[in-house]
Amino acid sequence: MRAASAPASEKTSPGETPFLHLGSPMGRRETLSYHRESVGSTIDADSIATEKGRHSMRRPSRLAVTCLFLAIPCFARTMPVQAADDPAPLQFTAGTAKAVITPDEPLTLVMGGKPSGKDHDIYARVLVLNDGRQRLVIVTYDLNCLDVATPILRKRCRDELGIDAAHLILLATHNHAAPIQIVPENFEYGRTLADQIYGLIETAIAGEQGPAQVSVGSGPGHFVQSVGHAPTDYEIQILKVTVDDKPVALLFNHPTHPLQSSQTRIDVGHPGYAVDDVEKAFPGALAMFADACGGNQFPDRGVIMFGTKEQVRTLGGEL
Repeated sequence: MRAASAPASEKTSPGETPFLHLGSPMGRRETLSYHRESVGSTIDADSIATEKGRHSMRRPSRLAVTCLFLAIPCFARTMPVQAADDPAPLQFTAGTAKAVITPDEPLTLVMGGKPSGKDHDIYARVLVLNDGRQRLVIVTYDLNCLDVATPILRKRCRDELGIDAAHLILLATHNHAAPIQIVPENFEYGRTLADQIYGLIETAIAGEQGPAQVSVGSGPGHFVQSVGHAPTDYEIQILKVTVDDKPVALLFNHPTHPLQSSQTRIDVGHPGYAVDDVEKAFPGALAMFADACGGNQFPDRGVIMFGTKEQVRTLGGEL
């Protein structure tokens, strides 16, 4: 089954990939793959772990981020085959949670120095998918990285919730207008973050509902540019989770540095404003952004990754 071929009822624009629907009923085993029109190749779900291991953890590749979206089909394929006489199909349930993680005290920012003020709170967001046998936890946060909190979360999720590190996916928005996590003076904040995010995971688990359907799709976002001689990657990927045909979570990415309006004020960059717009458009749904491989890509406006407040908000609306 390939996401690149849509039924006649699902019209798509050039460069777009229609939604590949997963979810109930899921009692059968089948090979799920994702067709990349841009590179003309097909990536089998079975090859995800091998491909992901080939890339550096220091600089995640575009393929590594794509593997997140492929993880859902792979996750589904780990379920046992359903007996033919079992009338109840295997199903997903889904839970979400979010919370403000803006520190109460001024901490060193990614660009150095202490914040002079705040334009927007920063958040952590959690989506939990449960196939009845195991859980996949996706966490996003309006930070440049997580660092100190990562091993704490992995250990607690494994020891207290039975969730292996391979099923805990931690994703930053690459926001530069937030506390940096790799300076010792911010380590205590990192430990506090671990407690906050763990609490969000518990809340999401407690609120699981279903049956849930998971869909993945993609389309172009032609408002980024690359530096050097590398081709520009315009693809926006989205993972949508619905219950009773209503969106409960929408996770999307784009390969670019965020556009920021200040080096000294706490803010979320243009992805954070995109998240706000999505949540306004889908009341009750959790919107989540995860930065894709944008090390050599920047927005098509402003200077490098800095612009005016109006540019940041406008770009968020376009995303």
